[in-house]
Amino acid sequence: TAPFDSSVILRSKGIVWMASFPGIQGEFSLAGHHISLVPGNPWWAEIDKEHWPEGLEAALKPLWDEAYGDRQQEIVIIGKDLDKDAVTAALDKCLLNDEEMCLEMDAWNQMSADAGDPFYEDWYTAIESMAGNHEHDH
Repeated sequence: TAPFDSSVILRSKGIVWMASFPGIQGEFSLAGHHISLVPGNPWWAEIDKEHWPEGLEAALKPLWDEAYGDRQQEIVIIGKDLDKDAVTAALDKCLLNDEEMCLEMDAWNQMSADAGDPFYEDWYTAIESMAGNHEHDH
């Protein structure tokens, strides 16, 4: 059975950092045969600290990276007879490798464009429609 077969993975959700849209979180959800990956809130690293709620800086300190801030992958997977190693291997293939991580964000955008980013048009449209309407409610 493939690692993402709906008889194996019953539910999954979380946030992802997409190289092609580094300023905002991706909200990932999978339930049965329905899967979505939509633009979410901006990463806190994109927001001036003067606009952060009290206590946030201390709360983020354990995961904060000087180069990338709070950007991360955080996905919870609920399954039946789940092959953790196969799922982990499949998800790891989605990550940039060490060499790619050393490149600038502009290079990531170009790599994504060259690969035919399936999210670009929908995400760009959604982000444009949210422009100016975002309240900092994380």
